[in-house]
Amino acid sequence: MPPLISPKKFHERILNARKQSKRKRSVRTFFLEALTGSYYNKDTAREGTQPLNLIAGALKTLLPNLVMNSPTATVHSEFIQNRFYADILGRVLTANGKKLKLARVYRTCIMDAFFAPFGIMKTGISESNQLIHFNEQDSIDPGEVFTANVDFDNFVTDPAVTTNVQDGLFIGDRIVIPRQMVLDSGLYDNDLIVRVPTAGNASHEDRAEDLSRREVKSSVLHDFQDEIALYECYLPHADALITIPESPIIFEDYLRVEDYSGPDTGPYTLLELGLPVPGNAYRMDPVASWYDLHILANRMVQKTVQQAEASKRVVGYNPGNTDDAETLRTAEDTTFIAMEDPNAAQVFDLQLQSPEAINQVANLQAMFNQASGNPQAIGGQTLGADSATEANILNQNISTILEDMKDMVVEVVSKGDMMDPDLTLRSKPPLSQREILSRMVFNKSLADISPFQSKEIARSIKNLGKEGGYGGGICALRNDC
Repeated sequence: MPPLISPKKFHERILNARKQSKRKRSVRTFFLEALTGSYYNKDTAREGTQPLNLIAGALKTLLPNLVMNSPTATVHSEFIQNRFYADILGRVLTANGKKLKLARVYRTCIMDAFFAPFGIMKTGISESNQLIHFNEQDSIDPGEVFTANVDFDNFVTDPAVTTNVQDGLFIGDRIVIPRQMVLDSGLYDNDLIVRVPTAGNASHEDRAEDLSRREVKSSVLHDFQDEIALYECYLPHADALITIPESPIIFEDYLRVEDYSGPDTGPYTLLELGLPVPGNAYRMDPVASWYDLHILANRMVQKTVQQAEASKRVVGYNPGNTDDAETLRTAEDTTFIAMEDPNAAQVFDLQLQSPEAINQVANLQAMFNQASGNPQAIGGQTLGADSATEANILNQNISTILEDMKDMVVEVVSKGDMMDPDLTLRSKPPLSQREILSRMVFNKSLADISPFQSKEIARSIKNLGKEGGYGGGICALRNDC
């Protein structure tokens, strides 16, 4: 393995990376609060503060159009003799996707890509004895194929990069794990592990996870099992993985250094849906262009509701005709009554609701729909066009925006050319193609399958692998596969 940067300099680089992304992380939490509304994490809330949740409505329409409930992988081949094996492999990939709950992983990744510069996934086959933990919730058993989300709050990239974050010195994520599990694994420098402070939120930053647990102290959560926070980083140019602690104390050595074995692109996959910003590694958050319209629309709705509530209908009468007025007040509906002066009592409407305000709400909704790809029309609602020509143009724009988003998602999942994506089986640690396929198809090691199953694996490798000249690719997540 090539020489690495010193632990001290790398630790400083991580601190600078956290400083660089701090504003983006805070803004993401701010936008998520707008998504969740006033009832998600408050004991009391004043009704009507956010009557029109345009952000939630847009995402409820866009997500199902980008990822099906049960993602399907279909393997194609130009060669007739390979199609049977391609069909088998497609079914296996689909079944494996359900086992790994890929629909949930992909949807979470897409949600992150709307609220942050990118959604992040980490993929591979975990080693025996290796500890794989994500988001303080998901844990991966040794030897399992895994695909899990990495929360943007835990993500770190080289702050020196101004274009593609994956071209930097490192890319990694923060992992919180019980100290004893790390000590028992035998993979780390235990003398250093015992010195790592208990995990917490010393910087008191706003984190997305705190939206639902603001009243719980971070120290209480991590003291229970004496959890520690580590940064596991991939260095593409050194082809290595290194681990350092999240600690105000700079250690004299790394907790762990190992050669990386896996896909050339590394363990992290990024989904970017926002517009690129020239000279900057972070893209625009798509929700950033929605937020102001969401807020303005809600303000106008509140205003029109207040005006409607303040509007009145009253009856005025001449004091000399009090008896007639009382007769009117107590009369039942459709009753005929006799009055000395029918004009002595009159109905007065005090209408404070402004038609301009109502029109402005509709205008803001239309602008929000346009900014977010018109989810209203995607969801089957009216386009609001004044002519058939305008409706046709709007439909074409909607199709273009949605297809562009779909292509971004499929490109991230398939990791290949959109017209001819490649299917490659890799693992960490490196396993043979037969061993990987055996685990995927039969959920067993190659040594544990039957002779017949072993023969089928060999035939599949020959026909679908390089020897057989496999032509085609994977089409994932698309309804038109």
